Amino acid sequence: MVDIENLLPLQQVTGFVPGGQQILQPLETLYFCIPPNDQLLAYWDTVASRLYNIRHCLNLAGQSAPLALFAPPIDPGLLVRAASAGLDIGSILADMNSPLPNYRFAVMVQKTLDLCNDVKALGGSLLQAMEKKDAEDLALLRSSNGIALAKAVLLVKQQQVEDATHTLEGLQQQQAMVQAKIDYYQGLINNGLNSWETASLLLTKTAINGDNSAVQIEYLGNVLGLIPDFDIGAEGFGGSPAATVKFGGTQLGGATRAIAAAIRGTAGIMHSQAGVATTQAGFARRAAEWQNQLNLAKIELQQVEKQILAATVRQSIANQEVTNQQLQIDNAQAEDDFMHGKFTNSDLYAYMISQLSTTYFQTYQLAYAMAKQSEQTFRYELGLAESSYINFGYWNSLRKGLLAGEQLAYDVRYMDQAYRDQNIRELELTKHVALSQLDASALEMLKTSRSCWINLPEELFDMDYPGHYMRRIKTVSITIPCVAGPYTTVSCTLTMTKNSVRVNNTSGVAYPRKTGTGGVPADDPRFRDSVATIQSIATSSAQNDDGLFELNLRDERYLPFEGAGAISQWHLQLPAGVTQFDPSTITDVILHLKYTARDGGEGLRADAGTNLQTQINNMLVGLKDTGLAQLFSARHDFPSQWYAFLNAAAGTDQVLTLDLGRDRFPYFAAAASGLKIKQLELVADAAALTQAIQVSPVPSKPPAPLKFTNDGVYAGMLRLVLDYPSGPDSGTWTITNPKANTPLTAQTIEDLAVIVHYSVTLP
Repeated sequence: MVDIENLLPLQQVTGFVPGGQQILQPLETLYFCIPPNDQLLAYWDTVASRLYNIRHCLNLAGQSAPLALFAPPIDPGLLVRAASAGLDIGSILADMNSPLPNYRFAVMVQKTLDLCNDVKALGGSLLQAMEKKDAEDLALLRSSNGIALAKAVLLVKQQQVEDATHTLEGLQQQQAMVQAKIDYYQGLINNGLNSWETASLLLTKTAINGDNSAVQIEYLGNVLGLIPDFDIGAEGFGGSPAATVKFGGTQLGGATRAIAAAIRGTAGIMHSQAGVATTQAGFARRAAEWQNQLNLAKIELQQVEKQILAATVRQSIANQEVTNQQLQIDNAQAEDDFMHGKFTNSDLYAYMISQLSTTYFQTYQLAYAMAKQSEQTFRYELGLAESSYINFGYWNSLRKGLLAGEQLAYDVRYMDQAYRDQNIRELELTKHVALSQLDASALEMLKTSRSCWINLPEELFDMDYPGHYMRRIKTVSITIPCVAGPYTTVSCTLTMTKNSVRVNNTSGVAYPRKTGTGGVPADDPRFRDSVATIQSIATSSAQNDDGLFELNLRDERYLPFEGAGAISQWHLQLPAGVTQFDPSTITDVILHLKYTARDGGEGLRADAGTNLQTQINNMLVGLKDTGLAQLFSARHDFPSQWYAFLNAAAGTDQVLTLDLGRDRFPYFAAAASGLKIKQLELVADAAALTQAIQVSPVPSKPPAPLKFTNDGVYAGMLRLVLDYPSGPDSGTWTITNPKANTPLTAQTIEDLAVIVHYSVTLP
């Protein structure tokens, strides 16, 4: 950006323009500087905060989160089972390492079922959208097919119009033909016989007349043949007249033949007349036939006229059907255009399917993730290491994931039923742990450096109920007795950093947990570590304070530390800087633990008792502190002796007598057969002590001389450590400031804390 600005030519200002306004540089030119980017600066602040948290072992919220040197072990069997089931190893590991939800199983399972209902509803909506899209596509297909079919039918209708036209034309031609028949037959009837037929009849009649005349003449000739023949002439020379008459058979035969010829002629005439009659009958019958044909032609003409009328109607119908078919095509085309252009068309349903598919899958993923979280709370509340109620494979991409919600809901309900079957009532116990009796050094550390570490070993709980296992915290509260006003805030932060649970009651093997190099707990299948995440509470009154406004065991969310292992490590932190009470007035810290447990039976009880006898003197009670310890304040626990020590007569030794008898120790230690004091830590609340003191009993290998030093263990405090390896019994200890030293007063030393490290031998 600077290089770009350097490339810009300088613009000289010549003063003022005539209007009196000064010429300014363009606003687009970043001449002086680059404007700040608040968002980019915020990113850098976030990066700096994250780096600080990482380098100081803090989580994203800025809370202390010490991490183990190694990641928690992975169960190979679980991975093998996951691979055989076709599950993704990455998703399995993600489920194993996912944080515990904030809400209980009952809430989570109900929310999961609600999401499953949403998934089912979205699946139904998706199916309806797909069905509607298919219906729209089918309707469009039917519309297109209907239009094509209507157009094909239109062609048929048009051909039917042509057929009707041709039929009408044929009928009209047939009508003309019938009319021609009528005219023809009517003409024949009207004209009667033609000239030739008339001539034939006339000639036939004339011939008959001729035949008749011939017959008569022939008959006359034959009759004349009956007349005898007369011969008239001359006979002889010169001729003499002579007359000769002949009558006999010849004349009779001729007469007979004449009669026969007459009869035959008559018969011939009659035959001719019969022929004429036949001809005339034929003419009459022909005339009748013509009349009949005429009548039939007239009837046929009427029929043809009706057919023509019907054909005309059919032609009109065909034309109307063509018109109607065209109208139907137009309507179908309009419907098709509407179906293509309407809002709720196939494109809309395709869009809905796309969006619903995305939302459906995302909602399913959300429901599946919540179901896995519900299963995680299922395992957490029941103390299970693994479960397989919610599995992979509900979503079938080939079927658009349909019925995934129903299948997931079934497994969730099955898991809910399994939870109700397995959620039996366990033993409910309360444990009060006083830091002064558990780890006196930690209590002194809290008073001086305002923070300390507390470890609650398994042996601490076995002292109450040996043989119990599956000890899990229900609630934790804290009490800090100190000098504070009635409305003074006693603020401290209690953080659980580690926790473990003995998860089975296996007996007959070494009872304590396996350890590695340096006594670090090793992998042991009988124990489960980090059951709960790192959690903290902040107190207000520190009087049985659980860090809540109101303790509600039916809270929808988990209570602080609920479900964590009672075998735990804690960090107690007082606020740095200005405080509203004096930490040095803290006399004790009491942790109130309410937890559940299960009875492990006689075998585990016997193993726990045996382990308690050997490990009670070596149990880890802090980061490094082991064994039993008791804190005494000379000022508060031995007030008379303390007063006498500070107010000894002038010129005499200052002697502090401490009665460390059995009655000063917890009952289990006082009742033990052997109570041995192993070490005394004398912590002086003083600015400087240069005097050499004397202690009785005398410690082994005592430093010469016995002086308090500021070794930095307790900030601002002076310390002197007295070792007694032989372990004298409890009794009376005396601390003497010889008279030769500068006397100690209440101004030079405010208090002397005596931390007694001891061991016991249990029966």
